[in-house]
Amino acid sequence: MRVLATLRSLWFTLVRRGRAEQSLDEEVGEYVDLLTAEYAAAGMAPDRARRRALIDTGGVEQVKEATRDAWVGQGLTTFVREFRYALRSLRNSRAFCFVAVTTLAIGIGGATAIFTVINGSLLQSLPGVSNPGELVSLEPTKGERLLYNFSYREYRDLQEQTRSLAGLAGYDG
Repeated sequence: MRVLATLRSLWFTLVRRGRAEQSLDEEVGEYVDLLTAEYAAAGMAPDRARRRALIDTGGVEQVKEATRDAWVGQGLTTFVREFRYALRSLRNSRAFCFVAVTTLAIGIGGATAIFTVINGSLLQSLPGVSNPGELVSLEPTKGERLLYNFSYREYRDLQEQTRSLAGLAGYDG
């Protein structure tokens, strides 16, 4: 039953907004009239009774605003209203719109490019490597001094003579 009440409220908020507003006006007005009648029956003057009823309700517009905030779908209605306002503002200042869209496009494109490079080089395993945890790096040394690269001839010799490695690949940093 609660689902039906929620759907009904959503329908009135989104589709039948005018009727919902009219119903809200009538209901709040009737409540103020009822309080006014109670205060007048208690012996207050009619204008003072009306004023006291308005004060006790907290203000007609405040009550209506609080009621509207409780309606299902009010957030969606507010979003649509704000989105339409933003589009009108951007339409009126086309140069700002062009700069904003261009800046967003460059930022999104740059972030995508950087992520693609990082994903391909750091986050994904190397192609053709079945066990990346077993990779080793060979660095040539001469005595205590580290040499910075193998010659191609040394690489070919290692590739032909190695028996303990499953394969050998070369790279240049």
